[in-house]
Amino acid sequence: MVVGHMPAIGRIAFDAPPGFALDETSMSFVVPPVEGKPKVHQSILVHARTVPPGASLIRLAGQTLTELTSSVKGITDVTQAELQFDDGTTGLLFLYSLPARGQEVVRQYHALRLDGDQLTTMTLTALLPELDESTANLFLKTIGSLGKGGKKP
Repeated sequence: MVVGHMPAIGRIAFDAPPGFALDETSMSFVVPPVEGKPKVHQSILVHARTVPPGASLIRLAGQTLTELTSSVKGITDVTQAELQFDDGTTGLLFLYSLPARGQEVVRQYHALRLDGDQLTTMTLTALLPELDESTANLFLKTIGSLGKGGKKP
């Protein structure tokens, strides 16, 4: 897709030179602090990028896991599962733990889906003490909603 004029990221737009095409987009979400309540350390990162024609989800997932395990020290409890998004598309989900600040450990849910030449990943992160069953279910529901807008008929 060649960019027309004034692509935007967040609340900022700019003039892209003619002929430039959108290649990657990222969005990040956090739980804002609430006065008088303990800070919640949870986040969501969504990233979409163009991949070569004919790329396979299995190969891209393998590359992703290799990059994670080689660049982040201390990843443990890695599990992988196939998942179906609400719109019917099949994807993959990695779950793993990694060290954070001090003695803290975070758990990440890392979902991948491939739509043609676009790989979209969603990573949800929470400190282990904040990851109760309710939060885990909310994370899985959020991951399931990643799609083309709407459930499969």
